[in-house]
Amino acid sequence: MADAAATFARRYGRSHTGIDPIDYVVAATAQLLEAQLLTRNVKHFPMFPKLRAPY
Repeated sequence: MADAAATFARRYGRSHTGIDPIDYVVAATAQLLEAQLLTRNVKHFPMFPKLRAPY
């Protein structure tokens, strides 16, 4: 989980400033568990380009 979160942080940290470290952990968890990610804060998850707000 930590490795995947670190990979996301390296990949998106400079181009998408303002993403909290916990958001990388949430993204890694969703990806590794193949879980659906629901958030209103779509801009913090550029690693999921098809992600939309749940409403």
